[in-house]
Amino acid sequence: MAVMAMNLFSHIAESYDPEWGYDPGSILMYPPTLNHTSSPDNVQAWTLWWARDGQVLHLLVSCLSPTICTQLPGAGSSHPQ
Repeated sequence: MAVMAMNLFSHIAESYDPEWGYDPGSILMYPPTLNHTSSPDNVQAWTLWWARDGQVLHLLVSCLSPTICTQLPGAGSSHPQ
């Protein structure tokens, strides 16, 4: 509900049903693509997208147990212990 309230559902939506009506918050979006000629506006949009994606990630994993979190891709340390 927090993700929906913050209008960030597009960071986790896997599919979109046109019967839902047009709601840009329900359509899966990907981060803007940057290259060496990207404008400052494109860089700002890229930064904002990743900031919002981080908010969604926090909302989704903050309620998970540490054991479950270690099962997620990218979890854990890359350094040997």
